[in-house]
Amino acid sequence: MLITIFEILFFALAITFIMAWGTIKKQRQTEEMGLKLVKSCEQKMMKAFQKQNLLGYSDLVDSIQGTKASLFWSRKKAVIESPKIVVDAILTDFIKKGWIVEGKQKTYTWVKGEN
Repeated sequence: MLITIFEILFFALAITFIMAWGTIKKQRQTEEMGLKLVKSCEQKMMKAFQKQNLLGYSDLVDSIQGTKASLFWSRKKAVIESPKIVVDAILTDFIKKGWIVEGKQKTYTWVKGEN
């Protein structure tokens, strides 16, 4: 009888833990998708720089246009709707890291030796 009570309590505790974990994941879903989307855009921009060292602002905007991100456990997807805002943020980050150099007329050059 005592074993049955412990089994029931353990089962209730396990269900409570799983439900709490699911609730936390659902609350952070938007933030996680946003971070995954920005990371995906950064990778696309790095690939564009690897193909060509000198790129214009419009080339970078075109390279991330329509980028999508989703989490494997969710049906929701995040899509880039205004790529200029994302490109500006990523370019600022790349310049701070010293990966690119800004040139004339919104052109950017990938600094050799990095990534």
